[in-house]
Amino acid sequence: MRKKTLSMISIAAVTFICAFAIGGCGSGTGGNIIDSAVEKVEKTVIPENERFREDIAGSVGDHIIYSYNLFEGRKLEKGEKEEIIAYLEKVDKKLTEDIYVTGWIRMSHDNSLKFSARQCVNGAVTTDIWYSTDYDDPDPNIVIVDGVPLADIDTSAVVDVKDLIPVVVEKANANKTNLNDHDQKGVYGSYLLSYDNRKDMLVYDFTVNETSHVYFDALSGSLIEEKFWDGTIED
Repeated sequence: MRKKTLSMISIAAVTFICAFAIGGCGSGTGGNIIDSAVEKVEKTVIPENERFREDIAGSVGDHIIYSYNLFEGRKLEKGEKEEIIAYLEKVDKKLTEDIYVTGWIRMSHDNSLKFSARQCVNGAVTTDIWYSTDYDDPDPNIVIVDGVPLADIDTSAVVDVKDLIPVVVEKANANKTNLNDHDQKGVYGSYLLSYDNRKDMLVYDFTVNETSHVYFDALSGSLIEEKFWDGTIED
C-alpha cells in the first residue's frame, strides 16, 4: 500500500511540474526539474537493508566504543556532551580491555557521572561481562563489576549481517500487531554482534521497534529466537 501511494505521489509531482515548467516536459529544463522531483520522492522509500543500523555510534581513544543511547534521545545540557567525551578520554587511558559503553546517569548526591559498559572483543560485545563507574573513586573510571574478562573471541567467520535484515523485516511484519509504534514508523531498529557467554556462541541481536528482539547464530546465519512485544505492561 505504501509503495502504491508513493507511486501516485510521484505521478502527481511529475504532472504538476509538467504543467508549470517553462517549455513543458519536452524541454531540457523541464525534464531536469521532473527528474529531480521524482528522485526526491523515491528517496522517501527506505531500502530494507537500511532499516537497521549497527548500535555503535562512535569511539573514544583506543579502548572505547559506545551505543547511540549515550547521546541520542537525551536532553543534554550545554557542554554536557563535551564533558562526557572528556571523561571517557581519561577512562580510556586506564583501560586494558576494550569496552562498549551502553549508557550513563548523573548521580544526584554529587552531580558526578556514572557509566555502564560491557567488554568488547574483536567487535563482539559480551553479554555477561559488565563494567561500571565506581562512584567511591573521585577520578574518572569504568571498572569491571561482574564476570571475568575474555582474552579473545574469533569473529573472523561471521556472516554478512545485511543478509539477515530481510528475514528480520519479514518476521517483524508477520508480528506487526506485537510491535511498538509499527503503525507510525513501520519496521526499524538496530543490531549488535554479541558473544553469548552462557551459550558460548556468537549472536547477532536485532532490536526491533525498541522492545522486540530477533536473534541469529552469527556463524551460520540460522534463526535462534524471536521475541515480539509492543512494550505494553498490563497490571
